[in-house]
Amino acid sequence: MTYRGLEKFYLWSIHALLFIVPFLPLYVSGTTYFPYITGRNFAFRIIVEIAFIFWLGLIALNKEYRPRFSKLYAAVFMFAVVVFIADLFGANFYKSFWANYERMEGYMMILHMVLFFTILSSVFRQKAWALFANAIVAGSVVVGAHAFAQHLGFLVSIQGGARVDGTIGNPAYLAAYLLLSFTITLVLFWNSSQFLQKYIYGVVMAFQLLIIYLTATRGVILGLLGGGILFLILFLWSWRAGRYPVIYKKIAIGFLLGLLFLPALFWAVKDSAFVKENAVLSRFGSISLTERTTQSRFLIWQMALRGIKENPLLGWGQENYNLIFNKYYKPELWRQEPWFDRSHNIIFDWLSNAGILGLLSYLWLYVAAIGSLLYAYRKEKIGNLTLITFVSGFAGYFFQNLFVFDNFNSYFIFFSFLGYVNFISMPDTADSSATRGNNTRKKTSEDFKHMPTSVVIFTIAVIVGSFVVYQFNIRALSQSIDLISTFRVAGASGSTSKDVLTSYQKTLAHDSFGNAETREQFMQYASNVAGNNAIPAAERMLVLSESVKEMEKQVKASPNDIRYMMFLAGVGYTRMAQFDASYIQKAEEEYFRVLEISPKKQQAYFGLIQLYLNIQQFDKAYEYAEKVKALDPTFPTAHMISVIINVHSGRFEEADKEVAVYETIGQFDPQDITNMAGAYINAKKYEQAAHLYSILTTHFPDNPKYHANLAPVYAALGMNDKARAEAEEAARLDPKNYGKETESFIQSLPK
Repeated sequence: MTYRGLEKFYLWSIHALLFIVPFLPLYVSGTTYFPYITGRNFAFRIIVEIAFIFWLGLIALNKEYRPRFSKLYAAVFMFAVVVFIADLFGANFYKSFWANYERMEGYMMILHMVLFFTILSSVFRQKAWALFANAIVAGSVVVGAHAFAQHLGFLVSIQGGARVDGTIGNPAYLAAYLLLSFTITLVLFWNSSQFLQKYIYGVVMAFQLLIIYLTATRGVILGLLGGGILFLILFLWSWRAGRYPVIYKKIAIGFLLGLLFLPALFWAVKDSAFVKENAVLSRFGSISLTERTTQSRFLIWQMALRGIKENPLLGWGQENYNLIFNKYYKPELWRQEPWFDRSHNIIFDWLSNAGILGLLSYLWLYVAAIGSLLYAYRKEKIGNLTLITFVSGFAGYFFQNLFVFDNFNSYFIFFSFLGYVNFISMPDTADSSATRGNNTRKKTSEDFKHMPTSVVIFTIAVIVGSFVVYQFNIRALSQSIDLISTFRVAGASGSTSKDVLTSYQKTLAHDSFGNAETREQFMQYASNVAGNNAIPAAERMLVLSESVKEMEKQVKASPNDIRYMMFLAGVGYTRMAQFDASYIQKAEEEYFRVLEISPKKQQAYFGLIQLYLNIQQFDKAYEYAEKVKALDPTFPTAHMISVIINVHSGRFEEADKEVAVYETIGQFDPQDITNMAGAYINAKKYEQAAHLYSILTTHFPDNPKYHANLAPVYAALGMNDKARAEAEEAARLDPKNYGKETESFIQSLPK
């Protein structure tokens, strides 16, 4: 092979690989755990690693493709170093490095993004950058088309409801991805010289804005609004230099005034029927300091601040915010999800992940990028509109990150932007063509001397890289695929619990960072098996004991993560207690360990209470029920638990008082009410049970199950007419499932 042939081989291979990346948001892997996340992240990692192998061969052959010092490159490198040190000295380096299937971030994400940035900025030239930008735009159009089909009802949104999520799988992630894609489309619009091109880009931008609107993602839309205002301000400031006609100034002022008054106008009509009946606009109309989501954000930010004060310089390491969340947990968060692994604010996230140094290194990426853009502008490598578009677009992106967090779909565009800015800020980079790495330069004998070295380095890189690809990706990817296969085995007709056990053992044999989530799923399955009396006791105990052993390993690997402790205590040990009474003490001790780490975690108290109820230690159950009520008296489930304890203890008057308190809170959880009614029925207190079930039929009149549950309670009270009416209503609402049952029930009633 000739020198030019070898160089072209490297270059074409790198370009072919990297041009797959803009289309990865289209990839949904149904064979992996978390199909919208896992598959595309593994694909990105493998692509970057293979491209890196070719790049090593290229830079050994031609030094003109080696990275050169720049302020932006130094900023990216420093960011990677600081985050690595923070992860290394953080709470759990293994998790910080590998993350999990649900996120696929951690240092592995940072490392691959830095390599991605390095290869892009070293290898791509102006034409490649233009094609790459268009590839990102094309990918966004296809993703947007999928989302629009969801809006029209042809496809179903993964998260349900009116919000679209496309192939991204999350409305907020989709909106952030489209915000960055819109910025790139606008840059292409400014730089296109043909009317048809401008027309196409204009249509694409309108479509991107429509899909962003349909995501109903408030942070991104507010970021888009803020970015638009900043763009117009910068445009008007640059107009002072006489770059544009007067008419452009008037148009810009009109748009600026419109954007400034738009929030006030919307606020004036937010209570109108038009806004309230619109699924998207109603989300914006609900914005207030007292809104549940807003309140939860304030709470988790307060918790983040306490954690940051504990480790201010380097933080806790990536993927460890859950430790802060649990340690400083606020009981009021029962209104939201009980487990948070992000603070939902980029500032607090980086302060938690990598401390003050980490946040400063992250912010320096923006500072260095803007500085590089200004340099390129002064050297006339980019135009004024390109400059202010990039600055405004990424200002909007940063603003929306104050309410959510990054993910692969936005990260790869962000680092692509950094790579492009680094490329155009190089002193020898021209706007129309690139001289660096130009194949037209006459090759010297010195160049040809590098060919054997390049081939050797490439060969070694292939061997080492193959090992790395397997160890870093294939093992964990295979485990994810096998986990999905295990789910299929569990759901297949004719499969036994031993078959599923074997499948879980095969999945865990991969021994990757996927162990944690595999063990969670294994224990949940084992819990279901343990409660299935149709399965022989020895078989149930075998499956459960194996899952307990695995979860014990996980607790040991993550000693401060109460999520795994809760699984071990509440599912593993509690279930094992039905076969071996000694596990009661183990469960109790594990719950106490949880409360030492997270003293205000209601779920731990509930677990203890249930444990004491199982062994009929009602006094202890009552003691902890009082403690959990004291944490937050407005938590309905706490009063539900108290009702059940009092009923079991024969304190019916106290139980009735707790029911009354539950009703005053006004948040009726069907499961809570069903549990309370069930306790009264077991105690033959049918009047109270009827009252509770009537709450369900009042608030959920179209659910046949609640009418069917109420009917026999009325029958037990001798209220046969009401019993008949409720049974008939259940049959009317769902004749398929309740028709025959109702007929038999009515026939059993006294005439």
